Amino acid sequence: RPLVEATEFVTDKLFLRKEKEVADLAFGTGWSSSATPTTLWSNDTSDPIGDVNTAVDTVIQAIGRKPTRGVIGRGLWRRVMMHPDLLDRIKGAAGPGSPAILSQQVIAALFELESIDVGDAVIDSAAEGATASRAYVWGNHLLVAYVASTPSLLTPSAGYIFQFKARQTNRFRLDTRHADKIEVLENWDSVITAADAAYLIKSAA
Repeated sequence: RPLVEATEFVTDKLFLRKEKEVADLAFGTGWSSSATPTTLWSNDTSDPIGDVNTAVDTVIQAIGRKPTRGVIGRGLWRRVMMHPDLLDRIKGAAGPGSPAILSQQVIAALFELESIDVGDAVIDSAAEGATASRAYVWGNHLLVAYVASTPSLLTPSAGYIFQFKARQTNRFRLDTRHADKIEVLENWDSVITAADAAYLIKSAA
């Protein structure tokens, strides 16, 4: 069992590194269009739907296709799911035992997207042994993007994660330490393939 748990631990750290790389790319400066809302979404008078409509329209005008996916950081999602304007739009569906809840499916529909993913991962950027410095990997941002349903050379898609080899797990015996070493190897490359197929709403809260 210890070897299984060690493998799971190392694999989880690898996934976190991969997720951090994708988040940095998604919320970086590589897109053709991005903006910070004039009124941040942490303010009840802000207009999240209007801001996202601008993002959707910008992508449609650029590539002739409507964005399909959204990815939002947990820091911003907390503001969205409690925003009074969004809650007001679903109050009519509430009833006894069925409260008005802004789920991911509801938010995706309000934003005219097929789906929206919430980045919940947390990373500790402090050096080993130092005081912890934890933060959400996906921050306070939202990316609205057109993502092709299947990989294609002829269809624009905001980006891809290219995988070169299958994930590999190795086990070594360290006789001098009377211990086993577990390593997990994976080769990938995260790439923006259509800079105008997405719109970044940055630092929105």
